[in-house]
Formats: sequence, C-alpha cells, structure tokens
Amino acid sequence: MTEHAEIAGFLQVKICDSEADTNEWLQENGDLEIVEIKFAGSETYKAIMIIYRVDA
Repeated sequence: MTEHAEIAGFLQVKICDSEADTNEWLQENGDLEIVEIKFAGSETYKAIMIIYRVDA
C-alpha cells in the first residue's frame, strides 16, 4: 500500500508498508516539507504514515 491521498488543503499522506519503501520515498522526495511521521503495526503488518506539505 504505497498510495497517497490529499487531505486538508496542501497536506498529503503517504502510506508505506516497509522501512525500505519509506527510505526510498524520502530520498526521492527530499525537497518536500515533512510535517510528521507516524508508525503503526503488529507482528505481521507495518504501516508508516508520512504527512507532508505540497506547494500550491
């Protein structure tokens, strides 16, 4: 699950399902302003949510 969806205004969310996917996305999008990163998961599932700001 690596899609992103627009939320309030110019904030967007990226959901990654692995640390490798997260690191790759962060390297490819190093010019974005990261607002927050949240972690959730269990033994069998990991989700990393990156909230970031995009330019108008």
